[in-house]
Amino acid sequence: MSTDNRDFVKRMTLKMKEKFDKYWGECNLVMAIGAVLDPRYKMKLILYSFPKIYPADDFQRHIDDVRESLEFLYKEYLYVDSQINSSMSSATYDSNPSQAKKQKIDDFDEWVITNSDIIPGNKSEIDMYLDEGVYKPGNEEYEDFDGLNWWKANSLKF
Repeated sequence: MSTDNRDFVKRMTLKMKEKFDKYWGECNLVMAIGAVLDPRYKMKLILYSFPKIYPADDFQRHIDDVRESLEFLYKEYLYVDSQINSSMSSATYDSNPSQAKKQKIDDFDEWVITNSDIIPGNKSEIDMYLDEGVYKPGNEEYEDFDGLNWWKANSLKF
């Protein structure tokens, strides 16, 4: 095999590896967020596995990326939710007394949401979720675990 062919193959594999790393780097973030949202794993799986997957000088950056992405998604969720609540509360209502009472409660709820950052030490729901221990189902229910049902059952908490 000539040197030209080896150089060509080397350049081609380097380009392929660069694309592969870029794709799986983005895909790993999505899979990591999915794992964190599984109450059986949360950030514990990320803290355990990333040092095994990534080099010693790089794994912490990836862990931080997952945490920052979660916080960004949570803030985006809060923003969209507040926009929906805001548009619903600004809608006109009739003079029905029970409707007026509900409107006052909705206004209060909106005020609490917008002023919740003022209270120091107030944890976000994502922080409360991550600080809570992982859910450990029994052996027989581990394979049949339904994360969506878990989130539905815990919707009042988070």
